[in-house]
Amino acid sequence: MRQRSVRARSLLALRSICRDPTVRQLTLPILNRFYGPSAYPSLMRFPGCLTSNSRQATQAPGLLNCTALGAEVQTCQANRRRVLLSVRADGPGSVGGDTNFGDPDSDAAPWAGYNANGSAAAPGVFFPNLFDERHVPSAFALTLFSLFGEGKTERADLRPLGPDTPAEDGINWVTRPLGEEVVIDGFDVQVPRDWQGTYQEGRFNDLVSRLGELNDEAWTSSGAKKGGPGDLGVDGKGVVYQGWNKKRSVQRVVMVGGFEVLVE
Repeated sequence: MRQRSVRARSLLALRSICRDPTVRQLTLPILNRFYGPSAYPSLMRFPGCLTSNSRQATQAPGLLNCTALGAEVQTCQANRRRVLLSVRADGPGSVGGDTNFGDPDSDAAPWAGYNANGSAAAPGVFFPNLFDERHVPSAFALTLFSLFGEGKTERADLRPLGPDTPAEDGINWVTRPLGEEVVIDGFDVQVPRDWQGTYQEGRFNDLVSRLGELNDEAWTSSGAKKGGPGDLGVDGKGVVYQGWNKKRSVQRVVMVGGFEVLVE
């Protein structure tokens, strides 16, 4: 009961942020691993995120049922506040300091529970939040866009932000953690500066480019009309930001349930 009360207070804190007239957008830090169980992303236990629903538990057990959070996201958007998903890369320390990690033209080195080719994980060790020839940014972008954005390549009952009740035809569901009709307004991709000038910088540039393309395609297919019936989330096309693992000058940190939420 006490945990439920704490979670409720945390969601109220998020709601108060969205009512702040000085805030125009916020970034949620709910993404934990790019590649968790079954190669799907895994999520943080952010306020409003509960145990996986039945489909998530079967197909992508790292996802969570975040429909309560999804309802707050919709409230924020109704107040014309954009809600972004934080996408944070791991630093070189996660791969033994190898700044050539993933580069097919460099010599592979064993690190942190992986074999020398950097792809075969030991039990319980997941691939870092990075890319290589097997873990490519274009596929990851499509997964994120279908789980949290307006994509349709995943089952709807995987979407973390909702909905919570499965449809009769599960094939037409997408596994969006926040819900079927709850879509975020974009992505904030943050990369440690240690990767500047390396293979990883190029791959994260590819990720940002592909996310931007997916946003453009969704905007066009919706009718490209701001506030139109196909324009989900806050009115207008989705956004994608990219930076070197630091707050933009206009951002500040607000703590919600022990997590850092960036607002601006």
